[in-house]
Amino acid sequence: LDDKYTYNNLDEYEQLEIINRISPFHIKYMPDATDKVKLKAIKQDPNTIQFVCKPSEYMIEQAVRAEYKCIKYIDNPSDKLQMFVVTHNDDYIRYINNPSIEAQVYVVNKHKRNIYDIDKPCIEALIASGEIDHRFIINLSNTELEQLVLALLWID
Repeated sequence: LDDKYTYNNLDEYEQLEIINRISPFHIKYMPDATDKVKLKAIKQDPNTIQFVCKPSEYMIEQAVRAEYKCIKYIDNPSDKLQMFVVTHNDDYIRYINNPSIEAQVYVVNKHKRNIYDIDKPCIEALIASGEIDHRFIINLSNTELEQLVLALLWID
Protein backbone atom coordinates (compact mmCIF):
# COMPACT_ATOMS: atom_id res chain seq x y z
CA LEU A 1 0.00 0.00 0.00
CA ASP A 2 1.09 3.53 -0.71
CA ASP A 3 1.37 5.33 2.66
CA LYS A 4 0.09 8.50 1.05
CA TYR A 5 -3.31 6.85 0.57
CA THR A 6 -3.44 4.68 3.68
CA TYR A 7 -5.81 5.38 6.54
CA ASN A 8 -3.60 4.78 9.57
CA ASN A 9 -4.56 4.81 13.23
CA LEU A 10 -8.28 5.29 12.71
CA ASP A 11 -10.65 3.90 15.29
CA GLU A 12 -13.41 1.53 14.25
CA TYR A 13 -16.05 4.28 14.11
CA GLU A 14 -13.92 6.35 11.72
CA GLN A 15 -13.23 3.31 9.54
CA LEU A 16 -16.94 2.52 9.36
CA GLU A 17 -17.74 6.11 8.42
CA ILE A 18 -15.33 5.89 5.48
CA ILE A 19 -16.83 2.58 4.34
CA ASN A 20 -20.39 3.89 4.69
CA ARG A 21 -19.97 7.43 3.37
CA ILE A 22 -17.24 7.15 0.75
CA SER A 23 -16.96 3.59 -0.57
CA PRO A 24 -16.56 0.03 0.69
CA PHE A 25 -13.58 -0.20 -1.66
CA HIS A 26 -11.64 2.10 0.67
CA ILE A 27 -11.07 -1.04 2.73
CA LYS A 28 -7.96 -1.47 0.59
CA TYR A 29 -6.47 1.58 2.32
CA MET A 30 -7.13 0.18 5.80
CA PRO A 31 -4.48 -2.40 6.64
CA ASP A 32 -5.57 -2.36 10.28
CA ALA A 33 -9.33 -2.55 9.70
CA THR A 34 -11.27 -4.41 12.34
CA ASP A 35 -13.24 -7.53 11.50
CA LYS A 36 -16.47 -5.55 11.87
CA VAL A 37 -15.27 -3.01 9.27
CA LYS A 38 -14.10 -5.75 6.90
CA LEU A 39 -17.48 -7.51 7.12
CA LYS A 40 -19.32 -4.22 6.57
CA ALA A 41 -17.34 -3.59 3.37
CA ILE A 42 -17.95 -7.16 2.17
CA LYS A 43 -21.68 -6.89 2.87
CA GLN A 44 -21.89 -3.63 0.92
CA ASP A 45 -19.96 -5.08 -2.02
CA PRO A 46 -18.66 -8.66 -1.96
CA ASN A 47 -15.97 -7.77 -4.53
CA THR A 48 -14.13 -5.88 -1.79
CA ILE A 49 -12.89 -9.27 -0.55
CA GLN A 50 -10.00 -8.82 -2.97
CA PHE A 51 -8.74 -5.87 -0.90
CA VAL A 52 -9.33 -7.19 2.61
CA CYS A 53 -6.09 -7.86 4.49
CA LYS A 54 -6.07 -11.38 5.90
CA PRO A 55 -9.75 -12.23 5.50
CA SER A 56 -11.11 -14.99 7.71
CA GLU A 57 -12.77 -18.09 6.24
CA TYR A 58 -16.08 -16.64 7.38
CA MET A 59 -15.46 -13.40 5.45
CA ILE A 60 -14.46 -15.32 2.34
CA GLU A 61 -17.56 -17.49 2.60
CA GLN A 62 -19.81 -14.43 3.03
CA ALA A 63 -18.36 -12.76 -0.06
CA VAL A 64 -18.62 -15.88 -2.23
CA ARG A 65 -22.14 -16.74 -1.03
CA ALA A 66 -23.25 -13.21 -1.99
CA GLU A 67 -21.46 -13.20 -5.34
CA TYR A 68 -20.16 -16.53 -6.66
CA LYS A 69 -17.64 -14.92 -9.01
CA CYS A 70 -15.77 -13.52 -6.00
CA ILE A 71 -14.12 -16.91 -5.71
CA LYS A 72 -11.67 -15.65 -8.35
CA TYR A 73 -10.10 -13.41 -5.69
CA ILE A 74 -9.36 -16.34 -3.37
CA ASP A 75 -5.99 -18.00 -3.88
CA ASN A 76 -6.76 -21.39 -2.39
CA PRO A 77 -10.49 -21.72 -1.83
CA SER A 78 -11.57 -24.68 0.26
CA ASP A 79 -13.00 -27.73 -1.50
CA LYS A 80 -16.30 -27.05 0.27
CA LEU A 81 -16.44 -23.50 -1.09
CA GLN A 82 -15.52 -24.68 -4.60
CA MET A 83 -18.30 -27.24 -4.56
CA PHE A 84 -20.76 -24.63 -3.26
CA VAL A 85 -19.95 -22.41 -6.25
CA VAL A 86 -19.98 -25.07 -8.98
CA THR A 87 -23.17 -26.72 -7.73
CA HIS A 88 -24.89 -23.35 -8.13
CA ASN A 89 -23.36 -22.63 -11.52
CA ASP A 90 -20.99 -25.09 -13.14
CA ASP A 91 -19.73 -22.41 -15.55
CA TYR A 92 -18.04 -20.67 -12.61
CA ILE A 93 -15.33 -23.33 -12.55
CA ARG A 94 -13.44 -20.85 -14.76
CA TYR A 95 -13.16 -18.44 -11.80
CA ILE A 96 -11.59 -20.93 -9.41
CA ASN A 97 -7.82 -20.81 -9.02
CA ASN A 98 -6.52 -24.39 -8.99
CA PRO A 99 -9.90 -26.15 -8.81
CA SER A 100 -10.01 -29.40 -6.87
CA ILE A 101 -10.32 -32.76 -8.59
CA GLU A 102 -13.81 -33.09 -7.11
CA ALA A 103 -14.95 -29.73 -8.55
CA GLN A 104 -13.44 -30.47 -11.96
CA VAL A 105 -15.01 -33.89 -12.27
CA TYR A 106 -18.36 -32.58 -11.02
CA VAL A 107 -18.61 -29.86 -13.70
CA VAL A 108 -17.38 -32.13 -16.48
CA ASN A 109 -19.93 -34.78 -15.52
CA LYS A 110 -22.66 -32.11 -15.73
CA HIS A 111 -21.55 -30.85 -19.14
CA LYS A 112 -18.61 -32.25 -21.10
CA ARG A 113 -17.91 -28.80 -22.58
CA ASN A 114 -16.93 -27.53 -19.11
CA ILE A 115 -13.53 -29.15 -19.62
CA TYR A 116 -12.67 -26.12 -21.76
CA ASP A 117 -13.35 -23.77 -18.82
CA ILE A 118 -10.67 -25.40 -16.69
CA ASP A 119 -7.23 -23.86 -17.08
CA LYS A 120 -5.26 -27.03 -16.31
CA PRO A 121 -7.67 -29.96 -16.10
CA CYS A 122 -6.64 -32.95 -14.01
CA ILE A 123 -6.41 -36.41 -15.54
CA GLU A 124 -9.67 -37.45 -13.81
CA ALA A 125 -11.57 -34.56 -15.47
CA LEU A 126 -10.04 -35.37 -18.84
CA ILE A 127 -11.13 -38.98 -18.52
CA ALA A 128 -14.64 -37.88 -17.47
CA SER A 129 -14.84 -35.56 -20.48
CA GLY A 130 -13.65 -38.13 -22.98
CA GLU A 131 -11.68 -35.34 -24.69
CA ILE A 132 -8.21 -35.67 -26.14
CA ASP A 133 -7.32 -32.16 -27.19
CA HIS A 134 -3.78 -30.97 -27.84
CA ARG A 135 -4.32 -28.08 -25.38
CA PHE A 136 -4.80 -30.59 -22.60
CA ILE A 137 -2.38 -33.37 -23.42
CA ILE A 138 0.61 -31.10 -24.00
CA ASN A 139 1.08 -30.72 -20.23
CA LEU A 140 0.60 -34.38 -19.35
CA SER A 141 3.42 -36.66 -18.35
CA ASN A 142 3.88 -39.86 -20.35
CA THR A 143 2.30 -41.84 -17.53
CA GLU A 144 -0.75 -39.55 -17.43
CA LEU A 145 -1.10 -39.64 -21.20
CA GLU A 146 -0.96 -43.42 -21.16
CA GLN A 147 -3.54 -43.48 -18.36
CA LEU A 148 -5.83 -41.16 -20.34
CA VAL A 149 -5.59 -43.18 -23.55
CA LEU A 150 -6.23 -46.46 -21.76
CA ALA A 151 -9.19 -45.01 -19.87
CA LEU A 152 -10.71 -43.60 -23.06
CA LEU A 153 -10.24 -46.90 -24.85
CA TRP A 154 -12.15 -48.65 -22.05
CA ILE A 155 -15.01 -46.11 -22.28
CA ASP A 156 -15.73 -47.04 -25.90
